[in-house]
Amino acid sequence: MSSSKAILNEIQNFLNDIYKKGFFHLLSGNFMLIVTSFLGYLIIAYFLSPDDIGRIKTLQTYASILVIIGTLGLNVSTLKLCSDSKYADKSNQLFSVALKYVIITSGIVYLISIFLAQNHFFSNDIIVNN
Repeated sequence: MSSSKAILNEIQNFLNDIYKKGFFHLLSGNFMLIVTSFLGYLIIAYFLSPDDIGRIKTLQTYASILVIIGTLGLNVSTLKLCSDSKYADKSNQLFSVALKYVIITSGIVYLISIFLAQNHFFSNDIIVNN
């Protein structure tokens, strides 16, 4: 009996700990985001044709890939380094260097994507390429 009480106390302590850290706020926020996006898809599906929805999804996929390539992951690494106390005195310098590289690579990726879209690399659909 005492082992089951110990397990229950351990579970209760764990739940109290994650409650204090804000886990349930994060969970409910994610749940609301998922429900809202699902309802948004239902509303969009009511107004748009399946072809248009497919075009939008195709464009979203290409845009996500191009953003990752264009930023070179510097957006995430800059956030990580600037939030670290070791680099507090160099955070402005890190940000400006990352911003310079991101602007250059994003411009190059943008020009390449325009060239690829004009040559029908992304899709055979004219609307997607436009």
